[in-house]
Amino acid sequence: MGLLKSLGSEFIYGGHFTALTIVLFPVSISILIGAQLSWDWVIPVYLGCYGAYLFNRFKELKIDIKTNPKRSKYLMKRKKDFLFRIILSVTLLLAIPLISRDFLTFSFFLLLVILSLLYSVCLKGLTRKIPCFKNIYLAFVCSLLSFYPFIRYQKPFGVSDIFLLSFVFSRVFSNSSFCDIKDLENDRSQGLLTLPSLVGIKGTRIILSIVSISLLFIIVICTLVHTFPIIFLTLCPVLVYSLFYQNVSVKDETKIILWSESESFILFLTVFCSSQFL
Repeated sequence: MGLLKSLGSEFIYGGHFTALTIVLFPVSISILIGAQLSWDWVIPVYLGCYGAYLFNRFKELKIDIKTNPKRSKYLMKRKKDFLFRIILSVTLLLAIPLISRDFLTFSFFLLLVILSLLYSVCLKGLTRKIPCFKNIYLAFVCSLLSFYPFIRYQKPFGVSDIFLLSFVFSRVFSNSSFCDIKDLENDRSQGLLTLPSLVGIKGTRIILSIVSISLLFIIVICTLVHTFPIIFLTLCPVLVYSLFYQNVSVKDETKIILWSESESFILFLTVFCSSQFL
């Protein structure tokens, strides 16, 4: 039981859960556009997300202890390993495409590493000047990551594909904004212009619900008129799930993380299972 608890804490608080949930977005996109998955890019993406997560947590550990005590206390016990894990993750991320002489993938991953580290090093302060900058920036990087399958598999890019990337943007923006609810008081004291600090908890729930309902409406209508392929209907369960958890009163930080970041698991499962029959 002690071993299972330790592994569970490492998976959730150590960055593996977050990294995996981000990876599942481009993986799901690959399935939706009919591309064959390849571990030589899935694993490096996971490593990059994991390294970026640890670097961000390392930079904000003293601040996070106030709003995310469980996660921060766990990470503090492993703080001495942070630098090794970050360097190893980034090294492997870049080494794998280099070994296979895939210089396009190497360049793309290098750009993502730079963008991810750039926020933690010098861009976070912009959240005090630009409303929701943190959420927008994270959503943009994840959307860019989800664009990779189109480059990798040289797939044509049309209206429905633009919607797919917009969908990823909306989900990451909504997830991170929902997680900011637990940081409301701390963000306001620091002058961070997150969605909850601007419109309050109730206002945040309303806005996020409107986003989900609007996406549901767009998907159903565009599928009916054949603008989107029928497999796009597999995006709907995620939106229904988001409408549920974003309106549940939850204060525990672990439950908030699990509620919000499980979206990509549901997305992957519905897309993967549906792809076997459609």
